[in-house]
Amino acid sequence: MTTVTEMRGRIGAVRFLALLFGQLPTDREYTADSDKWSSALLRLRDRHVELEDLFDELTFSKKPGCKPYSPEVSKFLIRLRAGTVVQVVNSGLVRLQISSEIQKEMYEFHAKKVDSGILPIVRQLADELAKDNDVIVIR
Repeated sequence: MTTVTEMRGRIGAVRFLALLFGQLPTDREYTADSDKWSSALLRLRDRHVELEDLFDELTFSKKPGCKPYSPEVSKFLIRLRAGTVVQVVNSGLVRLQISSEIQKEMYEFHAKKVDSGILPIVRQLADELAKDNDVIVIR
């Protein structure tokens, strides 16, 4: 079996997260809580051990009694909130809504820099992530 790394080397945490977020549906609101995103991504990684190469540069720390934390996920969300990829729905940064136009630009920018064989895998992972109730804000 060809690993993701063999396809085109390591893609890095930021690029992997940008590709994932670039495939999330834009018709819903998401939490801005990095702990919830970290937990959801850790569950996704644990379900797909065969894709460990994609998650390789995402680190997770899990202290007893605490939620998992990923500094890469936290920094990525901060960059999204500081940029134009998402719209903050309220001033408390509780919910994020992904702007479809800019999301497309972000995805296309990063998709050009990886082997095209990785993209369907990322799409599958994004579809799963989009169903995770921890990251979706249900009204």
